[in-house]
Amino acid sequence: NNDNRLKLLSVGRITPAKNYEFLLDAAFQLKKKRGDNFMLDIVGGPVTDEDFFYKKQLKKSIDEKKLKNNVKFLGPKTYAEMPDIYNSHDILLHASETGSIDKTVLEAMACGLPVITTSEAFHSLLAARYVVFDKNINVFAEKIAQMINHNKDASLRNIVLQNHNLNNLIDKILANL
Repeated sequence: NNDNRLKLLSVGRITPAKNYEFLLDAAFQLKKKRGDNFMLDIVGGPVTDEDFFYKKQLKKSIDEKKLKNNVKFLGPKTYAEMPDIYNSHDILLHASETGSIDKTVLEAMACGLPVITTSEAFHSLLAARYVVFDKNINVFAEKIAQMINHNKDASLRNIVLQNHNLNNLIDKILANL
């Protein structure tokens, strides 16, 4: 049983805009630097033909990087299943290219789950330790490594709660863009 492994999570449709190849590159760096003691679970599924092709490419990349023991596709999950998933992981990884506020990051934060994101939408919202500003794979991998013994962070939940609801939060974020 590998319960002592660092449990990394990424959530979202399997589609190029979510930039999963960046996360695989970061996982590869992490493995080179820190060894095998982590698992990246990817929740979500492909929808379009392009998405299915993309997932095939990701699987090929996982094989090439010898990450088969470190990366697992868990498939789509229901909204009701997500709190348990967030709560059973150590860090949410997020490299989406959409430039918009991703609700999965907010949901993870609401569970107190530390996040590491490259998304500009979160630059002004999150402490620097949670943000990779220049989309650098080595910096991203290093931030994961720095958080290995990091516990849940109630301040992340408070950021979501203080903004009461998504509309307030979106207004604040838009004001900062």
